[in-house]
Amino acid sequence: MKKSIAFAFLFLLFTSLGFSQSSKIAHVNTADILANLPEIKAAQEKINVLEQKHQGELQKLIQQFQEKAQECEKTSPVKKNSCSKEMNDLQQRAQNYQRTAAESLEKEQGNILSPIYDKVEKTISEAAQNKNLEYVLDSSPGKGVLMAKGIDLTQEIKSKLTK
Repeated sequence: MKKSIAFAFLFLLFTSLGFSQSSKIAHVNTADILANLPEIKAAQEKINVLEQKHQGELQKLIQQFQEKAQECEKTSPVKKNSCSKEMNDLQQRAQNYQRTAAESLEKEQGNILSPIYDKVEKTISEAAQNKNLEYVLDSSPGKGVLMAKGIDLTQEIKSKLTK
């Protein structure tokens, strides 16, 4: 009995100590920060150039396939089999290029954007440490923060990143 009373007392003591120390929580809208960064605009331009390059190459392969299809329509029945094989090869090349281009673009996009995201994250972390914050939540739309009435670091981070 004495042990259970002592345990209950210690439990109440530790839980009340935990609640008496308030956590410092802030929020930041990373979507807003990223939308206004000049580095993001330059990165997006690079990504657009890469997309256009890949799209141009894919268009060339599609054009070759269409030309081969027209050529095959005019060939004799004896050559239809080899023509069909050539069309299948062209189609396979176009599909392979499309897949590798998408993979390449995704990798390149990561290489271009990763340093920018790291810079934003580092700036947020530094601001949080300077204010002795324990948590910083992302209040961008769709990120799950339903109410953001605490400390808003968005403007502070934007000003630090645009210096």
